[in-house]
Amino acid sequence: MEKRTIVFIVIFFSLFLMANTLADGNNNSVIFAQGKNTTSQMMSMGQTATGIWKFIPSMTNWIGIFSLGMMSALLSFKTSNSSGIETQRRKVIISIAILSMAAGTIHILLIHEHIQASFWWGIFFLISGVVQVVYGIIIGFVKRPNISMVLYYIGIIGNVIMFIIFILARLVTPPFSPEGTPENELDPNGIITLIIEAAIAILLTCILKYKETRMIMK
Repeated sequence: MEKRTIVFIVIFFSLFLMANTLADGNNNSVIFAQGKNTTSQMMSMGQTATGIWKFIPSMTNWIGIFSLGMMSALLSFKTSNSSGIETQRRKVIISIAILSMAAGTIHILLIHEHIQASFWWGIFFLISGVVQVVYGIIIGFVKRPNISMVLYYIGIIGNVIMFIIFILARLVTPPFSPEGTPENELDPNGIITLIIEAAIAILLTCILKYKETRMIMK
């Protein structure tokens, strides 16, 4: 069995186990919580969720896991194409596009939940979600090298900023916080989104390193 196939199987089953763990919990459960105010707020939101909204947390979890699974599948299997390096680079681009659109979709689906806590949080999720979806679409279709390079840097900077914002919101009090305290909860969809954004930044960095190597060799 090829090494890449083994890696794919390990990653696939890891994601499968994660999915089952997330699915077994309550849709609005909190993995890590400190502070009674935040916990009671999340419980209240879980109790008042009705209709389609009560399914949103599970939907966001599965969207994120599906995108990570797609990335694993694309990057694990070896291509038989003679232009193997270019084909692999294209797979990385497609993976980035899928991950970015997944992260954006998750943010858009969570607008309703966060706008209940703060109107401006809802606006932030709307803007970031739309930008991530549009970025994923654009990077998947752009072929011009000069535009692609700009998109790579924008993607790295943007996803690193999103990653840092997520961490800082749990260390210091974020703007427009209704409780006036740092966000102490850590939901499954938040963890998955964080992994996705980190993966995008890493993959984009790898593409830039590959291009720099090619330029040096020429």
